[in-house]
Amino acid sequence: MSGKIIRPLIEVWRFEVEAYLSVQSFPYRVDRTNMETAYLRNRVRLKLLPFLVDEFGEVVKEVILREVESLGLDREYMRELARQALQKSARFEETRSAWTGTRSWRCPRHCRGAF
Repeated sequence: MSGKIIRPLIEVWRFEVEAYLSVQSFPYRVDRTNMETAYLRNRVRLKLLPFLVDEFGEVVKEVILREVESLGLDREYMRELARQALQKSARFEETRSAWTGTRSWRCPRHCRGAF
C-alpha cells in the first residue's frame, strides 16, 4: 500500500475504519491538524459533537448525518430548478468564446457561482 492514501467515506464512522485497519494489520497515519481547533470543522467535531452526544446520546450523530444528506439532496434539487428557470428566462447573447463555446448568458449577480 506504499504511497496510497485511504480516505474513509462520510457514512463510515472513524472507529469502524480504525477497527478494520487494526484487524487487517494495515498501518495508517493520523493527521495532527485534525486535533487543531483553529479550524471550524475540527471545533465542531472535537467540541460540539461530543457535547451533543452527551446531551442527546449517540443517536444524535445518525440524526445529523441523515439531515446533512437530506440537505445535500435538497440543494441539488433547488439548483436544478434554478438552472431550468434561468435557462427559460435568461437573455442569451450570441458570442464567440473559447471558454463557453458559441453561446453565453448573463445571470443576476446573486446567482453567479451557483452553477
